[in-house]
Amino acid sequence: MAWTYLITATLCLGWMLSPDVFIRVGNGVGANKTLFIVGGAVAALLAARALFLVRHPQLQNDGGTNRTDLLVYGVGPTLTTTLLLASRMALVLLIPTGALVASGYAFNEIFVYWFPNFGFAYLLLALVVVLHLVSEAFARKAQIVFTALVLSSMLILSVAGWITTNSSPVPVDTGASFSLPLLAGSLFFFLGLEFSPDNLQTESRFPAIGALLVGLVLFFGWAMLSIHSVPAERLSGTTIPHLIAARAIWGDTGRVLMGITIIAGTCGVVNALFHLAIGSFRELAARGLLPGHPRGELMPRRYVVLFALIIGVLMGKGLAGYEILDTYIQASLLLWLFVGGMQAFSAATLLGRRGVPHSWHGHAIMTVYTVAVVSLIASDSEAVPIVRFLALILLPTAALAAFWSRRRLALNVTNNQHAKGGHS
Repeated sequence: MAWTYLITATLCLGWMLSPDVFIRVGNGVGANKTLFIVGGAVAALLAARALFLVRHPQLQNDGGTNRTDLLVYGVGPTLTTTLLLASRMALVLLIPTGALVASGYAFNEIFVYWFPNFGFAYLLLALVVVLHLVSEAFARKAQIVFTALVLSSMLILSVAGWITTNSSPVPVDTGASFSLPLLAGSLFFFLGLEFSPDNLQTESRFPAIGALLVGLVLFFGWAMLSIHSVPAERLSGTTIPHLIAARAIWGDTGRVLMGITIIAGTCGVVNALFHLAIGSFRELAARGLLPGHPRGELMPRRYVVLFALIIGVLMGKGLAGYEILDTYIQASLLLWLFVGGMQAFSAATLLGRRGVPHSWHGHAIMTVYTVAVVSLIASDSEAVPIVRFLALILLPTAALAAFWSRRRLALNVTNNQHAKGGHS
């Protein structure tokens, strides 16, 4: 049981330990200073409350043993298929594309300057694919290694940072450069808690809670250390605040440690997102909701190969070199956050029917997340491309889900009629 919990916790940490999060933490704390840390604490509290609702023991007897079931009961099968298919496909294709290429550049700049950066990116992608092709269980165990590398590197770097920096306290200053988008964006940091232990329906919240606590400690520690070591204006105005902070803390050694963090964190987030997408597809297939797939067990290797081929093409076409990728990733995270809010809403609805106290918190969380999503879109300079991208992935997916739902119902009616005819 302990081993299963550990694997689940490391999968939950996949996104929280990704290079993208370290970049967002550096930019956010540079723009908002201590106020950003307060915003991160609020985001963690909301994520924790949503987790307790979604994994509430009362739901174990209500069919809500996974988040897909919750969405089906809360918002219906068609909307569930639409949200999960669109969000999972966007996440599993776009975030790895950017992270893998960034890791290739990090390896090229920090470790081996003559090695092709795209070649290294493809090697990392191949590594994750091989892990999944060996077996899904093997890929889950490998997540422990990726997580251990990130945490050990960050621990060494953090200890060095607190030893070498002066002993003056972190200034309690919200700063004049208040940035609402970066502050609201702290809600992104604690996504990815969807994983639960296999075949364990009791106390399934423990691994995710542990991951959330680790992520929160790392968020606090690295945010304070960054603002303590690098001028705020420099943190907020760069695309590599984590590398700048690491070098300021411990020179080239800090840079090497951050390089290890970037590469291992990339492997971890790609692996975790593969598991997240395949897990959601498996749950949809189990209910007969996955378009084009009969009810029953999923064949995950096919999807792993498909994901890898598409990511490889996106990298080869140079998508990571265009700023539009950051816009698409932002839209994907907004959709991920909205889906998390919908899951909390669905859990609250089911718990409210059972008379569970304070279940309305899920409705409040959904409201906060929705307001945050709308605010982040409205305040973004790329608001039009974000809305266009979301429409591009949601509308066709909704049409496909509706078509599959009607076809599935028609097949069920036909099968029932044949069954009755056979009995007569």
